[in-house]
Amino acid sequence: MAHRRCRRKSRRDALAAQPLIHRYLANEHEILHRLGLHVLSRFPGPYREYVAHELLDENNLDDAGIHHEYFLLLREGYRHLESHEQKALLALIQKGPPAETIQRLADWAHAEYGESKETYIQNYEKQWRLKRLWMLKENITGEYAQVLEALITELGEPERPEYSRWTSEAYFVSDVSPKSCEELHVMSPEALVDFLRHWQPGRQSVFGPEQVTRGALGQAVADVIFSDFDRYATHVKTIAFLGPAFAVPLIAGFTTNRGLQSVQWFEAVDLCEALLRNSNVRESIDIAADENWRGARQTIVSLLESGVEEPKSEGTVENRYSPLPAELLPRVRNILLTLISDPDPTPESDRPPETYFGHNDPATVALNHVRPRAMLALVQYAAYRARSIENAQGELSHIAEPRLEPEVREALTRRLDPRIEPSSAVRSTYGTNLYRLRWLDQEWLEKHIDAIFPESDDADAAWLFVAAWDAYVAFNRNNFVRPFFDKLRPKYERAINNLARGLVTRTHLEPTKGLATHLLKEYLNADYQLRSAEAENSLLVKFFRKAPPKERGGAAWLLWRMIEGSPQQLPAFWSRIRSLWEWRVEQSARANHPNDFDREMEWYARLPLVAFEIETIRSMWTLLEGTLPHIVRFEHHGIGWDSLEDYLVREVNRDPLRSIQFYHLMHKSRTPSLWFYSKPESRTIIETAASNEASRQEALALIDTLARSGNHQYRDIYQQYAG
Repeated sequence: MAHRRCRRKSRRDALAAQPLIHRYLANEHEILHRLGLHVLSRFPGPYREYVAHELLDENNLDDAGIHHEYFLLLREGYRHLESHEQKALLALIQKGPPAETIQRLADWAHAEYGESKETYIQNYEKQWRLKRLWMLKENITGEYAQVLEALITELGEPERPEYSRWTSEAYFVSDVSPKSCEELHVMSPEALVDFLRHWQPGRQSVFGPEQVTRGALGQAVADVIFSDFDRYATHVKTIAFLGPAFAVPLIAGFTTNRGLQSVQWFEAVDLCEALLRNSNVRESIDIAADENWRGARQTIVSLLESGVEEPKSEGTVENRYSPLPAELLPRVRNILLTLISDPDPTPESDRPPETYFGHNDPATVALNHVRPRAMLALVQYAAYRARSIENAQGELSHIAEPRLEPEVREALTRRLDPRIEPSSAVRSTYGTNLYRLRWLDQEWLEKHIDAIFPESDDADAAWLFVAAWDAYVAFNRNNFVRPFFDKLRPKYERAINNLARGLVTRTHLEPTKGLATHLLKEYLNADYQLRSAEAENSLLVKFFRKAPPKERGGAAWLLWRMIEGSPQQLPAFWSRIRSLWEWRVEQSARANHPNDFDREMEWYARLPLVAFEIETIRSMWTLLEGTLPHIVRFEHHGIGWDSLEDYLVREVNRDPLRSIQFYHLMHKSRTPSLWFYSKPESRTIIETAASNEASRQEALALIDTLARSGNHQYRDIYQQYAG
């Protein structure tokens, strides 16, 4: 049910589904990671950055637990990568599996079957590369297509490579229940309780393909109970208190693979309240797999989140569950108010050390621990309650009166005191929900904005600012309201200074791109000129003067994507986009075209393509010339070079002379190398120009230049037109 929910949200609103997808991908539980990968494989386009992050994570390439979903993402997501990302992924595949994995499997194969370790390693590496390249067979050309062809010739076509097999892939153990669902179902409820109370797992070999566990038994019991809930209803709490291995699947069972009936909401809330009245359940932080009440509390939060999602119109496929009964809302609120005081995360797990999952990434930590998850759910609850009331009363949703209950407002205020709540993960939840909090109670938010984003230079306060800010710009990238932006202007300036100092979180959500998006939107809708005194105080100019090269390159990419994705806005914004490009070219020229402008210029080189109907090569000549030094200094084709070639393929039909002149300039300016491979676009440009009398001599001169460097691919064109 969870993955179907996420898929529907993806189709309906890519931005709205982003936090849910991030939660799946960042979750420490394998099943949720698999769900996240599954959604990406179905909808790679709207989540290109997530696709790139997952495909380029070297650990994912050899993770047997996510093998199926990752391989499907390889097939569907590869074409959505940028060219440099595709090259990086192919290099990882060519590198092969981790040496320690191969050695471990070779030792096992030698001990079990007497296989030669050397032979096993060679065969394993070939099979490993074959299966991954096979998933890309429709999209790869050149060297790697030849590698794939050679592997197929030697080994044959792989049979369903998207499914792992322990005989050729990493060996893993499956958890199983000591009794099947059918065996459990024939027991009376009382006999089932008695069996569960006394059963203990025996000693199992860790090298076997299966091991009997309480967790697998708990899942089987939950499946049985929800197949006939009324039969077991009076025993649910008793079974849940036998341990987290039984409580977790029971709590999750209210929403997994079944619609939640109205009466079951009462049963679900009753169970949550009963568990949390127990101090051991409420306070345990034990991380042992079968005794982890922390996991039960996390599952309670997930259950309640499913109950306080935004109401959908009745009679549509979006109604996954019956509405949460209004009389349960105060009880749901009180459960969440209890859980925002949860002991998880501890100070240590709130700020994991380097090399640990979630290091310097409060937003990711927040999605994997109880207290911040409960904070996110509490604000979600408040929005659900407010919308439900206004929909029932027929009121307009944009009215400004406070929508927060006093109890929730007091809790939100209290958790802003770092002496009470020092967690950076919890602080990040305020940033995630900033626009929702503004809708709920604008007066409260404006009163506490300096508490959410503290101004102190104290190290702890500075990190709380970063935690909240990066979550704000990451999860609200496309939320831009000019009056609210203006109120936050000092915070934006501080964020730019933090970026210059390296005070940013480490997350694949790329908060700096969120910051740049807001600054670009403000600039595009402003009227100041970049060469004016007023511009010196503008946030965008400060960003470009202070941000590292990588982040400035990201801003240039965003500028192109904003227009490429919304071409209808180009006429309104092009003059300001062109002014920004001109300003950056001027700044680069004054500094003698240093390398730290390269990332920017690569993406500005995409702009002629989107502005083709507005500009010509003659009107953009100076800009293209100023961009060129950053495009031609690389040994291999890059984004900038490919972009200009794509542009010239179109422009050469409109202005063959100036197009071939610029293409000649590109080749004369580039770094000398053995760079002879040309795309079909290159031949199209040269052949089109050679066929036109006005541009023929320039085309032949370019062919001569290429031949002098050892590139004779266009000799046939020269021979055809030189006479």
